[in-house]
Amino acid sequence: MTAQENTALVRRYLDEAFNKRNIAILDEVVAADHAHHSAPPDRSPGIEGVREFVRAVHAEWPDLRVTIEDQVAEGDKVVTRWTVQGTNTQPVTTPFGSIAPTGKQISMTGMDIHRVDGGKVVETWSDADYLGLMLQIGAVPTPALAMQ
Repeated sequence: MTAQENTALVRRYLDEAFNKRNIAILDEVVAADHAHHSAPPDRSPGIEGVREFVRAVHAEWPDLRVTIEDQVAEGDKVVTRWTVQGTNTQPVTTPFGSIAPTGKQISMTGMDIHRVDGGKVVETWSDADYLGLMLQIGAVPTPALAMQ
């Protein structure tokens, strides 16, 4: 596949799975042995781990919307800079425990690198502003600025 085709595949994956809540699309666009290098250690391997993640996002952020800000592709890799927005209406599961819903609107930025092979996403590396998210929902105190 060309870099352009890989970009279209990743864009379709993000839009269909997250914005349109079409979990069935995962079988078409994600490899069965997908490796998510940034996933928590308790997540299932392969495509099942991707399903778990997408279902958790839908449950915790029912109105979540992914906006693709930029995409760059070279060879078999696609880098996507994104923003997600949503309302914290359900408990959020973190590595540190569950956080009660706050009803607060959030906006979080992040980037993913997806590697595509054979028309499917086979690897993912992710980085997102989780501290900013936790600050927005009040899960961690906002640091006071010392003016001396």
